[in-house]
Amino acid sequence: MNRLVKLSEEIAREAHTGQLYDVRDYVDAHVAPVAGLIAVMGYGEDFQSVGWLHDVPEDSDITISELLERGIPSHITDAVELLRKKGEPHTVYLGKIATNPLATVGKCADSSNNLANTILSANEIEPSDFKRWYKTYSDNLAYLIPLLPKIV
Repeated sequence: MNRLVKLSEEIAREAHTGQLYDVRDYVDAHVAPVAGLIAVMGYGEDFQSVGWLHDVPEDSDITISELLERGIPSHITDAVELLRKKGEPHTVYLGKIATNPLATVGKCADSSNNLANTILSANEIEPSDFKRWYKTYSDNLAYLIPLLPKIV
């Protein structure tokens, strides 16, 4: 594991300490699988770093400025910032993500993990939540998969 990926993992583990994904540790249940999926898809360290950091500014007190101060390069923080929801219409949000290959891969992996977990937990989820989440994650993937950068 290179220095950037290791630093990104360390920051993510710090940022999400004590957070849960359902009843499981947030990093182990969601963030690490997102970063791992990006690696399995064949994308390199910059993409994996985005996977580790994708929820940090949204779900913790660690800001983009602090990520930069801690050594995360601006091209990574730019992608992470695009992944942060800002209350805009979902189509606008996805359109902005689609302008950045790092963010596109990160959101695709994030939505894949969320869709898989939604399906696996279907019997424990309220039907209205299941339908909404299933549709959102499926629509995200339908939009983003064709936009994934080629792996070299």
